[in-house]
Amino acid sequence: MLGAGLYSIGIPKDRVVKYELALKSDKFLVLAHGTTDEVAKAKEIMQSTRPVEVGLHAAERTQSAAMSAR
Repeated sequence: MLGAGLYSIGIPKDRVVKYELALKSDKFLVLAHGTTDEVAKAKEIMQSTRPVEVGLHAAERTQSAAMSAR
């Protein structure tokens, strides 16, 4: 169910699988969804926490930043 939700907001299938595996491995996923400027700020904040990964996924009118961390 989570995978379908992630896919529906524009996250590619290969990333959905990767994020689901991270969650099953007791990691967590943080999402920020908004305008280009809002997502850029969210990405900047996420990167300051030294995450395992920060991904940026563009949808039609909004963007999403996703962070995978321990």
